[in-house]
Amino acid sequence: MNQDTTTQAMVEVALALAMAFFALMVLAMLSMSVQGSENNNSPDIVVTEQISPVAPDSTPSDSNEDPVVLFYFQSQFFDDQGNVLTAQRIATHPAKVLAVAESMNMKEIFSVQQRINRPDLSITLMNNEWKTFLESQL
Repeated sequence: MNQDTTTQAMVEVALALAMAFFALMVLAMLSMSVQGSENNNSPDIVVTEQISPVAPDSTPSDSNEDPVVLFYFQSQFFDDQGNVLTAQRIATHPAKVLAVAESMNMKEIFSVQQRINRPDLSITLMNNEWKTFLESQL
């Protein structure tokens, strides 16, 4: 009853690797099926109005000047002075950067980006100073 123990060891190693791969696959599938955080009770976003893009300026912009920022906070658009912007003012606003709250999910951010409809719009997260400033404007 001599048995080759090297083949048994290889079978056990292969079985252990298969079980580990299966466990990782199950964890990956579970993580992809999670909707989001439990405290996220935001309603589905519906685009109610489409803002037409602004015609590009014929003058070249100066690369040394600071970009004009548009803020989206608590379902409203603000300029850098803290003024609430209407749809008409957003259409003519020269913003190149949209700053959003870090609590927004990607679905909300893409919905807001579609409402502005500018191909050269960059999106960034606003810092706490801007968030505090905009909260004081409400």
